[in-house]
Amino acid sequence: MSKRKHGRSGRRTRATFPSDSHRRKVRRGHSKRHGNREEMRAEKAAEKREVNMLRGTMKGDDEAKKLAAQPHSFVIHRGKVGRYVRQLERDLRSIMEPFTASKLKEMKRNNLKDFLLNGAVLGMTHLLILTRGEQSITLRIIHSSQGPTLSFKILRYSLARDVVSSQRRPLHFQQQFINPPLVVMNGLVSCQKKHIQLAQTMFRNMFPSINVDEVKLSKIRRCVLINYDAQSDVFELRHYAIKTVPAGLSRAAKKIVQGRVPDLSRYKDISDYFLNPGQISESEFEEEEKEVELSQDLVSRGCKAGQLTHVR
Repeated sequence: MSKRKHGRSGRRTRATFPSDSHRRKVRRGHSKRHGNREEMRAEKAAEKREVNMLRGTMKGDDEAKKLAAQPHSFVIHRGKVGRYVRQLERDLRSIMEPFTASKLKEMKRNNLKDFLLNGAVLGMTHLLILTRGEQSITLRIIHSSQGPTLSFKILRYSLARDVVSSQRRPLHFQQQFINPPLVVMNGLVSCQKKHIQLAQTMFRNMFPSINVDEVKLSKIRRCVLINYDAQSDVFELRHYAIKTVPAGLSRAAKKIVQGRVPDLSRYKDISDYFLNPGQISESEFEEEEKEVELSQDLVSRGCKAGQLTHVR
């Protein structure tokens, strides 16, 4: 007879109590509620993203429509021209910034039809063409695609680099070309000749219009002056950078306000720098300028709304 072994059996059992089943039910209910909350949060986040995307799309569409409504231009040259005419072409592109193809590359195989067709797809409204003849340089301004076309004979010109090199304190920074310039026309409104009135309309439509009620003065950093002399029948085009300087301050205090560090090595005390303006070099003396009261705050130091400033 075989003996029966006493001891623990190989299988282990676990006693169940009513509290354990209740605990499992509570855990399952808690997990369901937690899952529902996560789903609701995910749905709300998705809805919020869709709303933001819709707002961004609508805002982007409005901005795209505004940009598309602005005049755009190409500045090119035709035929063989020298390096100075090429530099003049780049200067004209800087005048037409920011709504121009500043890095447009021209190929010899490109003809005028290519620029007109491809430019129409890109929203180009004006085409400026420089050509060099045997005696003079010609500038043609074409309004695509139905015209008109204006032709000008360039009598003389100065490159931007020559003007900058002749200045004592040249003003140049990249933010100048982010916004379009302010266009000022002189001598065109009073002239009653039909071709002059046509030229005035052409010049006005070449640049974006400025709403006086909504414009921010801090964004106007350049000015384009178009002057017409009726006696000589000559147009003059000038491109200026606008700089504002606070008025009502001495030259010594103006340097401190503008953030320029003066040379104080020849002064015993800082008060001597302010009390003895006669020791300032002659190159620092400036001509008298008209004072303008600002209606808005500007980026320049010391130029706030309601204060007087000099515009250069």
